[in-house]
Amino acid sequence: GKTGEPLRNSDYTFVIIQNGKEIHRITGTAQVGGEFERYEFAEDQTGPTIIRFENIRNTGQETEFGIVIAPEFGVIAIVILFSALFVVVLASKNCLSKNLISN
Repeated sequence: GKTGEPLRNSDYTFVIIQNGKEIHRITGTAQVGGEFERYEFAEDQTGPTIIRFENIRNTGQETEFGIVIAPEFGVIAIVILFSALFVVVLASKNCLSKNLISN
């Protein structure tokens, strides 16, 4: 293709690497300039992760980039967070009203 035009029917191998170990590999074909791959990380699959595309268009070329997988906050964690914030707001309000009364 010409510069700036999407490459059609591009084969690739999509690889996910964590802690030096390959945790996912799939081969695909991008029909018109792009494609997507779905992968759901398990709860214990957190931390630095490498995303690699290998053998792009069967040329042997590859590219990779790093990301960090962070654990999701569960509903319980969010409830605890908001409860703690609510307690802080109430305590601040109580201290403020005591200061206003004493002045």
